[in-house]
Amino acid sequence: MDSVCDDCGSAVDSNAAGGLAAIKDLADRLEPGAQVPSCECPRCGALAYLRPEPVAPRGDLRQIVDRLSVERMLSESTILRVTLDFIEEHGLGRECIAYLRRRSR
Repeated sequence: MDSVCDDCGSAVDSNAAGGLAAIKDLADRLEPGAQVPSCECPRCGALAYLRPEPVAPRGDLRQIVDRLSVERMLSESTILRVTLDFIEEHGLGRECIAYLRRRSR
């Protein structure tokens, strides 16, 4: 389900709903500068829009490492490298970076 109905809030698969081409009277329903819908809701007929991309979670370092560790898809050194990249990207502090670099060797 890649879209959500603007009226009833239903999750909508825009491909199954026929996408943009299946929207009835599309030109009459759009306003200049408005977001373009992805499809029409099969449940209520209102316009549906793509769900926004999820934002990367922010949290403390322990939550980030725990989340990565639980997935068990990455080795410990990879987890530390990914965590380092995250910390540097979000400016979370030189002390954390130095600590994790020492630990990853």
